[in-house]
Amino acid sequence: MKTICIPKGRTVAYDTLETEHLVVNGCLKVAHGLKAQTITGSGVILAGTISADGIRAREIEAAAVYCLRLNAKRVQAAEVMASESAVVSCYLCADYVATTRLTVGLYEVGEIDAAEVVNLPPVKRVHSFWMLLATLLRPFQVALSLLRSVFCTGEVMDAEYQQMPDDSSRPAA
Repeated sequence: MKTICIPKGRTVAYDTLETEHLVVNGCLKVAHGLKAQTITGSGVILAGTISADGIRAREIEAAAVYCLRLNAKRVQAAEVMASESAVVSCYLCADYVATTRLTVGLYEVGEIDAAEVVNLPPVKRVHSFWMLLATLLRPFQVALSLLRSVFCTGEVMDAEYQQMPDDSSRPAA
């Protein structure tokens, strides 16, 4: 068996594909079946049926996904079966999902058959107005901190302290 690598920016189409290791950084289109021991990469996989031991991809769109471990950002399939675990960080859309542990952000699933379901909390995004305001105020913050460090005399203000006698008046031993 061999390793097939699809580089970023390329779209490759197969009728069926069977390989040991598959690295997809571009776009892979398989009309019928895709079988591999491991599938990795940050690309897009469009296939009829995907069967693998481990899948770690950015985006999967298939009729059915069968694997031991699934780790993806987005999955859209009619049927997802992961024997050990399935982690979908962004969005899962499926009619049927079967796994022992499902970790998912947002999902739209008809039926879930899982021993444990963990919902990821939504990511709070900073509104673009506040980001723009912070960007505009940053030079003022830097200027103020620079002025404070230049004109700060190093004296302790509003603290109880006792002045130590000057050592220069004592004779050297």
